[in-house]
Amino acid sequence: MKRLLLLASVLTVLLGRACFAQAVLPTELGGLRLPPAGSQSVDTNATFAVGLTMDGTTWRHGAGPADVIRAVGRVRPEAAQVGTRADLFLVVAVEGKFLMRSSNGSFLPWSGQMSDLLPFRIATLLTADTEVEWFSGALGSSGNFPLFVGYRGADGVLHYSQRPYVLAIAAAPTGGAQVPAPEGCLLQESRFPALLGKPLADVRAALLALPGISTVRSGGPNDPMTRDYRLDRATVLIQFDVATRITCG
Repeated sequence: MKRLLLLASVLTVLLGRACFAQAVLPTELGGLRLPPAGSQSVDTNATFAVGLTMDGTTWRHGAGPADVIRAVGRVRPEAAQVGTRADLFLVVAVEGKFLMRSSNGSFLPWSGQMSDLLPFRIATLLTADTEVEWFSGALGSSGNFPLFVGYRGADGVLHYSQRPYVLAIAAAPTGGAQVPAPEGCLLQESRFPALLGKPLADVRAALLALPGISTVRSGGPNDPMTRDYRLDRATVLIQFDVATRITCG
C-alpha cells in the first residue's frame, strides 16, 4: 500500500534514545523497505524513532526559529543487517517541496526519484540500535516540517520511516517553554488501535469525526498511493474490507 510515492515526503530528522525520556516521548515512526528499481514498498522489521531535544536530557514537541535544537534518534535495522554498513538519508518537506540533506550538511531539492536521492552520511556502521544526530542548529523559520529518515545498505534496498516526524517550529522563540504538539491527523494517532479490525465504512466515519482529520483514503497492501503528504489525511490499510493499519499522511 505504501509505494515509492510515499517517499516523496520521506526521511528525516530525529530518532530517539530511550534514555532521554521525560514528559514528551520519542515518536515511533515504523518502517518500510523499497527494493532496488521497485515501485512497491513492503513491510520490514527495521524501525525508526524520532525525538527533539535542546538540552540533551529531555524530549520536546517543538521549538522556536532561533532555538538551537538537536534532532537525534534511533535506527533499528533488520537483524541480518547488524554489523554491516549503510548510507543514511534525511528528507524534509518544506512548502510542498522536498529537500534532502547532502554530505556537506546543505539541503538540496529532491525530485522524488530514487535515482536522485543523495545520502548525508556514507557507510555508517549499523548496530542493533544505531544512534544518529540528523541535525543540529537553529532552523531560522517557523512552520510544521514533516521529516523522514532512512538507510540503504549494500543490497540497494532502501529502508525508511513509514510515517514522518512533524517538527513544530513556533512563530516566535520559545525561550525554553514547551510548544504544543502538532495538530492534524497526528494528534489522533492514539485513537487508531481501537479502530483496527473494524469494517472500513465504520472506520472512515469514525476518523472523519475526529478533529484534525478532513479526508480518509484506503487501499489494500498492493494498491498504489500518491506520494504527497497531508497533515489532515488518514490512510487506512485494508484486507477483506477490514482495517488492518491506520497511518497519517
